[in-house]
Amino acid sequence: MFVGSRKIRGINKRFLGHDEVTDVLSFPLQDGIGFDGELYINLDRAKAQAKVYGVRFTEETRRLLIHGTLHLAGYADGTRRERAMMTDREEYYLRKKPRTTR
Repeated sequence: MFVGSRKIRGINKRFLGHDEVTDVLSFPLQDGIGFDGELYINLDRAKAQAKVYGVRFTEETRRLLIHGTLHLAGYADGTRRERAMMTDREEYYLRKKPRTTR
């Protein structure tokens, strides 16, 4: 789901108890490793972060999509080591070219 700052703040507060705006939220729909879940990507934050990082809005949105999907796959980013591993995976997937179907 693509949402704005107001919506993601409400979701973050209601379900995680954090009264703050964030860039992406992931909610797995089943226990265990897998990609079955819900992602909420804050497009307001993606736009602002794209300017800060000097990248296109679409690239930052892709990064948030990848970041949330990695959470659904079991990756964490609570420690410096986990964040570094997650960043490496994000970079890997950002470099991949989307496949086209014929």
